Amino acid sequence: MNSAAIGLDRLEHSQVCDADAELVIPGDGENGFPMCWYAVCKSSDVPDGLIFETPFLGGNVVVWRSTRGRLNVQTAYCAHMGANLANGRIVGETIECGFHHWCYDTGGKCVYIPSTDNIPAKARLFSYPTVETQGLIWAFNGAEPDLDIPLPLTVDNIDDYWIAVQDDVHEMQLPHYAQMLNIVDFQHFQYVHDMAMTDGFPPKDAVLTIDDHSFGFSYKWGEVDTHWRMTGTSILNITFEGPGALFELVNLMATTPIPGGRHKVYGVGFKRKRADTPEDRARADAEWVATKPMEDATFKQDEDVMRDWHLRARNLVPADVWQRRMLEFIRDYPRADPAEGYQ
Repeated sequence: MNSAAIGLDRLEHSQVCDADAELVIPGDGENGFPMCWYAVCKSSDVPDGLIFETPFLGGNVVVWRSTRGRLNVQTAYCAHMGANLANGRIVGETIECGFHHWCYDTGGKCVYIPSTDNIPAKARLFSYPTVETQGLIWAFNGAEPDLDIPLPLTVDNIDDYWIAVQDDVHEMQLPHYAQMLNIVDFQHFQYVHDMAMTDGFPPKDAVLTIDDHSFGFSYKWGEVDTHWRMTGTSILNITFEGPGALFELVNLMATTPIPGGRHKVYGVGFKRKRADTPEDRARADAEWVATKPMEDATFKQDEDVMRDWHLRARNLVPADVWQRRMLEFIRDYPRADPAEGYQ
């Protein structure tokens, strides 16, 4: 798929909205999960020497740093009798099971069994490709990543920005992509958040951009330039810029499926540095504190109406034109579950 920018005038409602058809999207775990990057936890959750366990995709993972600093995200259960490796310990470049002291290296291979030198060939964990950036630890759902974790839309050098990872990690009983749909649901901006949409649903000057790995759009909201981009099906970058803005916003939201049809929501904020000093960091922190009540209120408005939501796409109307495009993008995104046999 080549990158394409699409203006509203090129989207014929009759082509994308069929009131008689239901658009069926696989649920999380059906035929695996989209092959993209997911936030596993906050960097601060994994200090040196600690094994951190967390639900992830269809099971549980352990996150740990080897003695040399190698970061690992691996399936949580020993290949011998299924003991939880979170109850073990880190030994050099390996994680040791607390039950029978089998040791696994950073690639997931069992490299030591105290009772034998004959290590079974299938004695291994699944090791996810792992990256630590933007205050989060990420894992790719696949053997080899075919995309990078994006920088925020207006950020060229991450070192030019202060970063704040939200303390709260929300959980919701919905597919992980549900909140992504909100970015193209212009009706909900008006009816849920009371944001006047005077230019229609979607706004007439909005431009949609789709490529193999991302779905985004931009438009001018009064004097504010707004940019939104979903990478894979799990990372949302949001940027508001302009003299008319009450505040300038550079945010990241990451949604991660976990067992039981739930997902986690991580938030990261970015503020451009004016100086690399403690005083400027304090200035950025004060701005985050000032805007957090509004962001929290907006999230709660969504959370309230999304509770017990039986997500489906039926009886679509012309105002749903971009939601349908996004749902088709999510439906067609490659899926896999390489860790399925290890849980």
